[in-house]
Amino acid sequence: MSRAERLVTGLLLLAFLAKLGFDLWALDRGFEMGDEGAFLLNLNHPEGAFPPFEFYRLLGAVAGGPWIGVAGARALRLAAELLGSLALVAGVFAWARRRVLPREVRFVPFLALALLGTLLHVASRSFGYNDATNLCVYGALGCVFALAGRDAGGRTPLLAAGAGLLLGLQLWIKFPTAILWVGVLAGALGVGFRWLPGRERARLVGVFAASFAAGALLVVLGTGGIGPLLARLEIAAQIPALSGYRPLEILARYLRFDLGTALHVLLFAGGFAAVAGLASRFARLSLDVALCAGLGVASAITFVSAERSHPFFHHPSLMDLAALAVGLSLLLALRVLARERRAEVAVPLAILLVAPWLQIAGTNVTLTLRLPSHVLPLFVVLGVALLDLRARAGCVRLHALFAVLAVALTGWLFVHHRALEPYGLRSAMHEQTQGVESLGVRVDLATRSFLRKVEQAFAEAGFRPGDPVLALDYMPGLVYFLGARSPGYNVYLFDTPRLNCFSLDHAGLERPPFLVLGRAMTDAQGECLDAFAFPADFELARSFVFPYEEVYRGFGGYGMSHVHIYVPAEATPGRGPAASATRSTDGS
Repeated sequence: MSRAERLVTGLLLLAFLAKLGFDLWALDRGFEMGDEGAFLLNLNHPEGAFPPFEFYRLLGAVAGGPWIGVAGARALRLAAELLGSLALVAGVFAWARRRVLPREVRFVPFLALALLGTLLHVASRSFGYNDATNLCVYGALGCVFALAGRDAGGRTPLLAAGAGLLLGLQLWIKFPTAILWVGVLAGALGVGFRWLPGRERARLVGVFAASFAAGALLVVLGTGGIGPLLARLEIAAQIPALSGYRPLEILARYLRFDLGTALHVLLFAGGFAAVAGLASRFARLSLDVALCAGLGVASAITFVSAERSHPFFHHPSLMDLAALAVGLSLLLALRVLARERRAEVAVPLAILLVAPWLQIAGTNVTLTLRLPSHVLPLFVVLGVALLDLRARAGCVRLHALFAVLAVALTGWLFVHHRALEPYGLRSAMHEQTQGVESLGVRVDLATRSFLRKVEQAFAEAGFRPGDPVLALDYMPGLVYFLGARSPGYNVYLFDTPRLNCFSLDHAGLERPPFLVLGRAMTDAQGECLDAFAFPADFELARSFVFPYEEVYRGFGGYGMSHVHIYVPAEATPGRGPAASATRSTDGS
């Protein structure tokens, strides 16, 4: 490597190590009451996970039941991201060295560029289904790309088997993504590998299909067999209607909230192409300088525009990331394809370009918010294209300019979303300093005070670890904190009375549980309850100021200024429902 390339590579690796170091430092800081609480319950009580997330049950069977703490769940997520990312990067590099890149291009500069797309997620920090999706799919893609990088006589069916096995597991993690990837990769093996003899292609597709079936069957056998699985799938088929999950409404939401991001992607791509083309054609600048001019102008335009016009709850860094990663990867991939008009180049690049959208498939979160979790394949494309330009056209300045801009943008996004306004927390990460021994983490002062009061109130009410606690307004973190069990399924959402009642009716409760409410129970929720009667079967024990009110406002939980703890009337002899008016309310 030249001195300039070593400097750029060092800058990129330093940026990655800084993000990784911060994540390791923050493993035991903060406690998120919503999503993280749900993931922690799913990991520790997999029998209560919503179907069809069967992989939680498989994890429970493999792990043998040890309790997974908050820091442990975060470390598990971090390990899954790094392992999946390295598998994808290594597989793509093996392919690119064989099909695209000159031989002098080394792995470390490529790795340094690709790693810009890691550690950018802006959601919960504990291991969840999106992290498991990345691990399985990136591992499968790494196998397919390594397969595509081998010579015709040196192929091994083990790589096709690895890809199929991982996607078979993925079927029980996030099935829309798995089904789409099966079609894409089966098509790539069957059609995109046309330079292979037909018999060899058929053999690879057969191995892929057989190992996919084996992966899916492994989950079935590890989670109780066919009968219990079919019963859970019958329940799973009812959940979308009960929860109000409507694909057409989700698509409309995508269009409404992601239109601004799409316009910024087009603005970036159009500005880059126009400036670079004009600079090269009329100013007769070198390709390197012309591309630098295009990148600089397009980045400046989108930055100013995003800063001024970003939609509600979309931080401008998210829009800038989408513009840079989507726009530039597409343009530079097209330039590579203009030179290498071959299926063995076009098909793999197309797979990488569509990968983030296939990963996102099925989610009800806007694409702009979810993209940082799945943006790695686009940075892998940029690694291939930029190093190809550097080696073949001498684009040293473009390589350096992209590195500086991308480090600045991803660093800005990381600092804002992970340090200053971390997801699900009420204060910055450096303010999480107060220890909570039972959780093994540090939180801010208001949160620690709240948790201590909740713990004391439950103890005074006769609660014992393992007792059922129903948190109706999306507070699974409180259930986890108390060491309780959520009756029925682990999560009770906002404004989904039919789903909540469905879960409770299948819980088999013998007596009313302890109850936590953040808002007044709606008429629709109360009317559909068969497991108990509210408020007749309860008395109000305590009410506390809810320190996460502003956080929950972003989740759609309006009006949650206090948390109200209800105790089953039968659990407190001598106290009936009428006594609830005399119980204390803590306004601190």
